[in-house]
Amino acid sequence: MMNNTSNNGMPIRLLSDGHTLSNGRTAQYSTNTEVLLCSPKTTLVPCDQLSSDAATHLRNVGLSPTTTECVVVSPERGGIVAVMAIERRHYEEIMSSKSEVRFTTPLLDDDISEKGCTISLYGNVLYVRIVENGLRFAEAMEIRTNSDILYYVERINSVYGICNMYARVSGNKERLSQLLKKKFKNLICE
Repeated sequence: MMNNTSNNGMPIRLLSDGHTLSNGRTAQYSTNTEVLLCSPKTTLVPCDQLSSDAATHLRNVGLSPTTTECVVVSPERGGIVAVMAIERRHYEEIMSSKSEVRFTTPLLDDDISEKGCTISLYGNVLYVRIVENGLRFAEAMEIRTNSDILYYVERINSVYGICNMYARVSGNKERLSQLLKKKFKNLICE
């Protein structure tokens, strides 16, 4: 679990499916705060299809928020927004800071523009995003073991052939690199 903050506009990373801030201390937020919400309860929605009840989108994909969670929506990026669940007490703490807050997810990463995939691991959430003539696949998956990571990568590869694409890893790069370097032809660990 990690909570990175800075008064210089550095992003905050909220891990562990949005339920735990590290060591439970109140954070000091800058006036312009970006929260990277690392939660398996994340889905992408085209802006023109965003419902006024954003929780509907999570329920529609089987990720219903609990009674202790609330739903946040990211700013639009490339015609898409992320709908995410966050523990209500953390949301209230962040919003009480009186700063301008934007929530985002690794699924909105802009680093690949043509053909390739990004695989990110933050805490117990694996993110896979595939771009090929536009966004083809974007999913957040809860994982518990290395076998879970390998299983999801193999299943996604069987449909999209990601092991033959340019692939970039982020987050827990060391763990992902150890698991995936022999599977991918072109795996970049930045």
